[in-house]
Amino acid sequence: MSDRQLNFSELTLNPSVKAEDEKRLSRQAIRIYHELQRGPVWTNKLISIARQYGARMFELRQWLSRYGLTVDRTGGPDIQGNYKYEITNLAGSRYEKNLKRKGVI
Repeated sequence: MSDRQLNFSELTLNPSVKAEDEKRLSRQAIRIYHELQRGPVWTNKLISIARQYGARMFELRQWLSRYGLTVDRTGGPDIQGNYKYEITNLAGSRYEKNLKRKGVI
């Protein structure tokens, strides 16, 4: 999937993000997305990009869901407690099952 198919301007940050932090945090989310495009990414890599990587992952999941995709935990924990994440189809993903369990979808 190329960047031309996805519109980064549709990436919405958490409403609690201060205006002065928006550019930096959206860059972090896009950087995480680019890492995920290359293949699986482990928690330790995500932390090196964004200390609050969970918030950026949430934003990416919301954005990617428009395209029928998500960021899904696909492995782990490894011996150091890291989990593996990948871009996958939303349908049938662990993330989708979690949303259904919570009654979100």
